[in-house]
Amino acid sequence: MPMNLTDRILADFEIWCARHAAPGDSPERQSQRAYMLLDGRARWGGRANPLLWRSGDVHAVLYNIAVRKLTDVCGLAEHGVETLRAYLEYLEQEDRFHASSAKLAALLRELERAAAQFPAAMADPRRYAMAKRFMTAAREAGVDVADDSAMQAWLDRFNACPAAERAEFLGPLCDERPELVTAQFVNDGAVIAAVAPGRIAQYRASAIARERPCACGYPPVRLAPPESLARDAASALTLRRLAAIAEWCAPGRAVGRQGAPVGRELAQLCGQVGVETPAASKIKTMGDVPEMEHLWQLAVEQDVVRAGRRTAIPGPRAELSIKTAGNEADCEATLELWLSAFQVAVIDEEAQGAQAEQLDQMVKAVVAELYRTQGPVSLDAIERALERAVSHEADDHEVSELYVTAGMQTTIGLLGHLHRCAAVSIEAGGPPGGQSTDAVQERDPKRVRVELTPLGVYGAREYLIGTGCDAPLVVA
Repeated sequence: MPMNLTDRILADFEIWCARHAAPGDSPERQSQRAYMLLDGRARWGGRANPLLWRSGDVHAVLYNIAVRKLTDVCGLAEHGVETLRAYLEYLEQEDRFHASSAKLAALLRELERAAAQFPAAMADPRRYAMAKRFMTAAREAGVDVADDSAMQAWLDRFNACPAAERAEFLGPLCDERPELVTAQFVNDGAVIAAVAPGRIAQYRASAIARERPCACGYPPVRLAPPESLARDAASALTLRRLAAIAEWCAPGRAVGRQGAPVGRELAQLCGQVGVETPAASKIKTMGDVPEMEHLWQLAVEQDVVRAGRRTAIPGPRAELSIKTAGNEADCEATLELWLSAFQVAVIDEEAQGAQAEQLDQMVKAVVAELYRTQGPVSLDAIERALERAVSHEADDHEVSELYVTAGMQTTIGLLGHLHRCAAVSIEAGGPPGGQSTDAVQERDPKRVRVELTPLGVYGAREYLIGTGCDAPLVVA
């Protein structure tokens, strides 16, 4: 699968560290510690963008994430502050900070205030969340926590301890969750689960079922040859627009406080890229042109553009983008760039918690219906697929209808993105035209037909495999 923004940032950070790392600390370990902080920040802190650092974020990642959630591997307690300082300095020197970030000086002052107590906090079990408490104690007992069976054997011994010993070990966690004193603890991969007494067998059976390949029953597909897929990808409107953005940014363009062009510069960019702008009002910011905003974010995420606080310049992948649009890049590079754009259309990495789960559920229902049908699908059929997908979310019929209505609104936007990626064709009701999805919204949903293109079959299969589904190929 393609590298995401965090992967590429960490690869660049490791190279930067090779030139700037402190003696005795390897770039690989610096990068590994940075990954732990960024991954924890995205998973538990609601901060998925590794370039965006606002006031309070430094303290939060050290004390709310590292101290509570992250075990002390790779010297995180001893060197975590140094790694975070190096990462922030890297973002500043390479002009990678998101334009809405706080100034480096303010972030470093926050870091210095947090630094003094950080090693002691990392060593204080009273601050640990449940999983970290168990993982840390097991490591100190000599258990290989990466060995699931060894970890479970240690937990079984803990489960057999008297209630008083368990309560002493769990400490403040028992004040928040008194049921933990009698719970049975199970190692579920990277998660320590607390299970009610007598329900371990049921929990393990459920875990085994979750680990089985998804029995979705998708039919085997025959993929088009890579050369054909790459030609289709190169002609996709989204990739051609990315190339146009890269060319427009050279040698450098002024940007507003949000790290994106504004006013006349924005209007000029929309004209060059071919994005329709509102005729009735003067555009000021990206918020006035959502389609352009999506494209700009995609260009930044894919390193086609490097947008700093003051200027935007062509990024490391700008040349690849331009070559791809001109059919001059090799098949592998073209498909990798296209798949990145496809993933942005179907996966919202900024969404968190229940919202992310709901969006994932709706998008998967749409993509799965198109993939399973292997032919034209009406919007009416897609709506029924959404109804089936959300039926278990709410027993109340009115609530279920609200889910489906929201799902269809999400679907209209999704189909527009997929159409511009050349992943779907839309017939009978007229295509989105590359500009809007009004044509789809205004047509009879029973008449509009949507079908995956050969390129869309390739992208949908990669997406479904990423969600744990079995999507077989036709055996030659």
